[in-house]
Amino acid sequence: MANPIPLMSGLIVTVGLVGAALTPFSAVSAAPSTPNSSAKTAYKYSPTLISRYTTGCSEKLRAKGKSAAQAQQMCQCSMKNMQAQHTQGQAIGILMKAQFSGSTDPSTGLPTALTKYFESCRAATL
Repeated sequence: MANPIPLMSGLIVTVGLVGAALTPFSAVSAAPSTPNSSAKTAYKYSPTLISRYTTGCSEKLRAKGKSAAQAQQMCQCSMKNMQAQHTQGQAIGILMKAQFSGSTDPSTGLPTALTKYFESCRAATL
């Protein structure tokens, strides 16, 4: 099956939310993610994508005063919210657009395009 996301020179941009990082294509596949049997998440993402997202997200939230545990919980929750709605390819597109949007949520320090994935997570950590 052909790769649904065109990739330049075998590289994709993954968003660490601290800055863009070029990752070899083999490290984070942009192929369609497989549906996940979990009730909370519809799609399974690459562990590399999840790790990079969670690391960068946690750094931003800790800079806004969250404890390491709160930041980790919120970032994992937001990732699950994204997985419930989007394939991995769609998520990569959302993260790339968010990274370069220039619009930042003042309460999280993260791009405003990601705010909707955090709304249910904020209530859980308050």
